[in-house]
Amino acid sequence: MFRTCASVRLLDQGAIEFALSTRVACKNLFGRLYMAAISATHRKYIAPTMLAHAMGAVETAFR
Repeated sequence: MFRTCASVRLLDQGAIEFALSTRVACKNLFGRLYMAAISATHRKYIAPTMLAHAMGAVETAFR
């Protein structure tokens, strides 16, 4: 099971702060091995891509 949360904060002078977090619960050996195999790829490619998409959606909403 996994959950991904994106948060957005409006800061002073119109600045926007974005954050992304992912929580994964591995219930068996296969899940732990799978996460060990993809963890680096997730942090380097998947999470930044998800954050960029979230940023684009928020920027579009506030224009």
